[in-house]
Amino acid sequence: MRKAAKRDANEPEIVSALRRAGCHVQRNSDTGVPDLTVTLPGGASVLYMEVKSLRGKLTPAEAKWWADYEEVCGVIRSAYIVRSIDCALALVEAHRRF
Repeated sequence: MRKAAKRDANEPEIVSALRRAGCHVQRNSDTGVPDLTVTLPGGASVLYMEVKSLRGKLTPAEAKWWADYEEVCGVIRSAYIVRSIDCALALVEAHRRF
């Protein structure tokens, strides 16, 4: 039986802030996949957010996902590591401009 994915302590407050900003947030639990799939209001953009604590590091499975993602997507990025509400909301605001 697979052990439940460990969630970072700051994730609930980040999810709540994103939802208050009008985003649809899906919490992911597959090994290595970013914690959150965030759809901006109006469905214009989808962002992948890996929530980490201030000193949190990627697991080996997460690092592999990021390496594969960068290889496929190149410099066009919609996946980010977020460590705070301010960071998550700044990314939403930046992507609203596209």
